[in-house]
Amino acid sequence: MNHQKIYEAIIKKAKYENRVKLRKNQKKYIYYEKHHIIPKCIKGTDDKDNLVLLTAREHYVCHKLLTHIYSNVRGLWLTLKRFKHSKKHTLYIVTSRDYVNIKEALSLIPAKSHYQIWLEKYGKEEADKRYKSQNEKIKKTMTGVIYSKERREKSAKGHMGIEMSKGSSIKKSKSMTGKHKGEHRSKKIRDKISKSMLGNKNAKKL
Repeated sequence: MNHQKIYEAIIKKAKYENRVKLRKNQKKYIYYEKHHIIPKCIKGTDDKDNLVLLTAREHYVCHKLLTHIYSNVRGLWLTLKRFKHSKKHTLYIVTSRDYVNIKEALSLIPAKSHYQIWLEKYGKEEADKRYKSQNEKIKKTMTGVIYSKERREKSAKGHMGIEMSKGSSIKKSKSMTGKHKGEHRSKKIRDKISKSMLGNKNAKKL
């Protein structure tokens, strides 16, 4: 089966019909969905020339075809998976066999970090910029977070009386024993640890 040829035929037909997205109360209303001809996960854009209106069934079929054309692109399999969980999932008719294929493909294709995706899509300069911006946002959300007395007490009570099984206790003990034994720390790291331990009555001198 020539998946590329079938895909191009569906796109060509949709473009030839000059489809228009109408409201439900308008005459000749047909439900359409916007589709990126070249998917965004493989550097497709939001330009008008790269967009086409497809019926729900055509949209699903096209994304299914794309997973055959670009079988190693994780983003396309994830998009196909979203059809199953869409509020309009009954329009797409996602078979159990399709779902199994999606799950198997996702288990074989390793996930990429946001930075890797940005690097491939925008280049190093923009990827570094977005990475820095993301870290700054995370720091802002975490800095100066003060929990109420009620929440702290509730959290403390939630952990009181929790007993670890003997097996888990031994496992944890083994994982911690000698964790840093023989490890040489630089002066910079030792100073950093010392500062973090200041005011801690239980802290031992390094």
